[in-house]
Amino acid sequence: LVTVLLFMRLDAKRKSLNEKNKGYMLNHKINALELSVLNQQLNPHDVKNTISTFNSYVLREAPSAYRKIEPMIDLINAALYFDGITETIHRQIQQVYSYIELHNNINELQIAVQINCDIDKDVKLPRLLLKNLVDNALRHGVLPKKRSGLIEIQCQMSSTYIHIIVQDDGVGYKQDTVNGIGLQTYIDFFELHNQKNKAKAKIIFEDVAAGTKVHIQVPKNYQYFKLETT
Repeated sequence: LVTVLLFMRLDAKRKSLNEKNKGYMLNHKINALELSVLNQQLNPHDVKNTISTFNSYVLREAPSAYRKIEPMIDLINAALYFDGITETIHRQIQQVYSYIELHNNINELQIAVQINCDIDKDVKLPRLLLKNLVDNALRHGVLPKKRSGLIEIQCQMSSTYIHIIVQDDGVGYKQDTVNGIGLQTYIDFFELHNQKNKAKAKIIFEDVAAGTKVHIQVPKNYQYFKLETT
């Protein structure tokens, strides 16, 4: 009788563990699927913004447009032809330079960008992160003031965190005033990954005298999910 009861108890425990494991795997697949969707959302978002920015210039200055197309091609390649969930800071810095060059090629209001990166250029961050932070600073901060502006990017490493700071000298904006898919995608991205990381990534809007400062904090050993849904 004791043996039977012990067997039944162990069998019940095994079934309970199996159910917990199934629940864990299901939750992991749901998270991975959500991340896949978020990752794909960045593609049409960036292509739409890039092409809409360039269209007016092509219509107006078609004969001399060819030499100015390269930055746009770089941005489209970054948006469409890279399927990883992260990419290096070095790659993302090049995207920022291409984005600002494209803007300055087709607009009278010139934007300067200063980048001070004191960390290993091979450190990886969510793809297109720097470019989309600069896009927010430009559209919501600098352009509304209707004069030339400056966007500064700092990349620093502390003992426990990677710090990415993007600051502009524009009119100032808050997180809840930013519409569109870009910034919210990264908020959702980090919320999902934070479930599997003890140390949490954060997106912080900091008050400054003029303009807006967005501070991204990512733990040094932060783990990113693989986009596997099967």
